[in-house]
Amino acid sequence: MLHNKRRITSIALVLALLLGVFWTCPTVSAAEGDFPSNGLIIVGGKTVTNSMTLDDVIDLFGEPKIMTDSLFGGKICTFYGDNYSDYLYIETNSASKIVIYASIADDFRMKTISAGQQNVNSYYVQSKMDYYSNNQQLVCGALDINYYAGSIDRTKYTQMFSQDICTANKNMIPHSVAMFNAATELYGYNTPVVYDEDVYDRVLQLAENGNNPYNYARNNKRTAYERFTSYGSGSWFLHPMMFASRATGYTFPEGKNLAAFVNYMVNDYTYYYCGSVSSELFVNTEHPVALTAEEQVKLQNAMERYQASVDTWNNEPDYYEVEPSVSELPIEPGVIKDAKIEGAIGFINSIRAGAGLKDLTRNDDLVEGAQAKAAYTRYLGYAGISNSNPHNPPQAEGISDEFYRKTRLGGSENLYIGNVQSSISNAIDDGYGDPIYCGHRRNLLDPYASQIGLGSVENQSAHKFYGGQSSDIDFVCWPSKGITPSGAVGSTAQWTIWAYNGYIFNNDTYVTIKLLNKDNATWTITRNDNNNRTSFSRSSICFYNENLALTAGYVYEVTLHNVTKTDTLEVTDYTYRAAIAQLYSGAQEANPELTLDQTELNVTKGETAKLHGILNPNGSSKYTVEWTSSDPTVAEVSPCGLVTAKKRGTAVITAVCGTEEKQCVVTVTTNVLMGDTDGDGEVSINDATCLQKYIAHYNVHSEITLDNADTNNDGHIDIRDVTEIQRYLVGFRQSLG
Repeated sequence: MLHNKRRITSIALVLALLLGVFWTCPTVSAAEGDFPSNGLIIVGGKTVTNSMTLDDVIDLFGEPKIMTDSLFGGKICTFYGDNYSDYLYIETNSASKIVIYASIADDFRMKTISAGQQNVNSYYVQSKMDYYSNNQQLVCGALDINYYAGSIDRTKYTQMFSQDICTANKNMIPHSVAMFNAATELYGYNTPVVYDEDVYDRVLQLAENGNNPYNYARNNKRTAYERFTSYGSGSWFLHPMMFASRATGYTFPEGKNLAAFVNYMVNDYTYYYCGSVSSELFVNTEHPVALTAEEQVKLQNAMERYQASVDTWNNEPDYYEVEPSVSELPIEPGVIKDAKIEGAIGFINSIRAGAGLKDLTRNDDLVEGAQAKAAYTRYLGYAGISNSNPHNPPQAEGISDEFYRKTRLGGSENLYIGNVQSSISNAIDDGYGDPIYCGHRRNLLDPYASQIGLGSVENQSAHKFYGGQSSDIDFVCWPSKGITPSGAVGSTAQWTIWAYNGYIFNNDTYVTIKLLNKDNATWTITRNDNNNRTSFSRSSICFYNENLALTAGYVYEVTLHNVTKTDTLEVTDYTYRAAIAQLYSGAQEANPELTLDQTELNVTKGETAKLHGILNPNGSSKYTVEWTSSDPTVAEVSPCGLVTAKKRGTAVITAVCGTEEKQCVVTVTTNVLMGDTDGDGEVSINDATCLQKYIAHYNVHSEITLDNADTNNDGHIDIRDVTEIQRYLVGFRQSLG
């Protein structure tokens, strides 16, 4: 049987798989004869039966770590010991009987399933409730329903959940976070997340409008602040196991560990979203940074080339002048329309202009050679001819010397997927093929390259280059020393710095990066960084950090420490700026129309009510609603529109989405007779006397009703409230509160 604090490292898992050795887990079926006939679950040797009440479970496991209200009419409870040992989750009904029970402890047993079990009959188990396994398909956790307790059916449960989805989630999500964290602890992943009510409110608001943090982060170029794991539809009753099952196999970086868990409804069907975020995904603590005069010139040059390239590309509806045919001999490489070639060259020149590099010019021989190379590469695949060195393939039988010579033209070459335009984005990103050193990017940004040819066949592209251009560039970087277009590549990327013009890197060279848009946002990169995406050589530095987002408006200050000038051997620091900018706005998402489901709301003090900010079109991907209250002492409002009545009075709740603004007037009332401090149903001189005694610290707490005592509604109970009662009794006041 497993020990409660077992850690399973990735190395151990790999060795176990290589050696064919399975993780030692209990594989004894829980349905064997030693399992009690009335048993529900055994955890840590403690048996929970179907006749137990919540108090009985507390006697066994101690006080719950988390307890909230359940839609079954009872409580939701999470129990665990040190390091999440003896982990148990239950929900009870109004009679305190157990309706749902679950565990992810490494020794739990149920009638149908046990921790560590293999070859589970998943249909049988999932038809009851849910379970999940690790990457070796060994059961890590399970959740079941006790029909003996007379549970409500799924339809009624879903209706109840949807009626107050905010409260239902807030009762369940803290347990989901605890179960998720227990899974990461018990099964060796150690990537806990934190429940944050503000983040939950914002995630729910997105869900209510058909959106989620994944889409929101990408459409706002803020992917550095979000870590998506999964989403899907609910199975039977919504429960924490849906989130905990995502705890295995995911890593959440420091600062990006606020749980983005939510259950929500779409057309009366239940869904969930699971991920983690930084608070900065929703709360922008950044400030704008002005471009320098030199950066503005580079941006203008880049924008002119980019917009011209888009117009050139879009004005030609057809891609090929002559369609290629490459599945058999003779090869017909095809001819691409001139507008497509010119548009793609304009695109790479816009990127080079932002980096301060000279334009590349079209070379028709290289265009023909690139098209031949793309066609030949596809043919070799169709023919099944071995091509271990794609840049120098063999001359296959039936291929003429002239055609083969064309494929070999150029001083340097890229082979990448996509058409002639998209392959440039792909190669600049260089996310695969050469993801560490980014040699494809280096060819496209070579300061000495002067001529280019582009070709593509069936999504296989070729870029060919000739050199011969003079350059006084010191460093060619990505993001560029100058302007990097946002949207041209992914929102994060491998950073590369290549030294030219008499500079080299040495053993003491390191890099610091400062995001000027945000105070105290600095990263240091050294050759000793313990990851496989960092590389230092004499002429190049390559590294990756997912927190370094290529977000429009960001300006990074990069300092290369201890670089050597080869002519003098002087060791010095070199600082440059990398500005991320939008080159072409294109079709921007229009500000959605905002509607409130209520413009007037009456709430009793101490209660809550939900306002819905409805966006049209639904699913607006980059917008959220910001909520404020004109008087939070009367009515508070959360980021998801949940209004909490604080005291008698009126407040205006304002919802803002971009340029749209809507308001709801909230009136808070009380269901008590103000001034009736003794609770006898009428206001009399005795009420003033009770209140005077309370203020004078006499022990009258059992006699006074404090909710009725703030007769002037100023939020304080003092002698002025006594005066208000007295004035009311003699006719100077018509009402109290």
